[in-house]
Amino acid sequence: LLVLRQAGARGNLSPAAFNGITTLLVANGAQLAQELLLAIAGLVPPARVRFLSPVLKGLVLVDYAASRSWLEAAVQALPPGGHMDGATLLQAIYSAEALARDDRGAGDRVFGQAAEAFSNACRRRRLL
Repeated sequence: LLVLRQAGARGNLSPAAFNGITTLLVANGAQLAQELLLAIAGLVPPARVRFLSPVLKGLVLVDYAASRSWLEAAVQALPPGGHMDGATLLQAIYSAEALARDDRGAGDRVFGQAAEAFSNACRRRRLL
């Protein structure tokens, strides 16, 4: 869906298929955001966090407003020690630098670094 939105076209998908995928994302986006945040916070081994930051970025780029709402709710659902770290993560991933489109991958690095920092902070606090 992200690739289709970036290209501004539906590719080979029919309008019904495209709308179906969008509906599926909207229906399950909050749960995806919650599980993604928990995984980064410590449910997956630290070496796997780098594989989750592109998923996090994809979620943000597919639907900026909805993803922000989902991720803010996911941060609030964290144990109390994680709220500040989660807020810092959100500030980083919704920054202009993170969302800038460039060929050097600067935004990808911001997402990766923010996810790693959040994961490390949560693990230090033994949040999960």
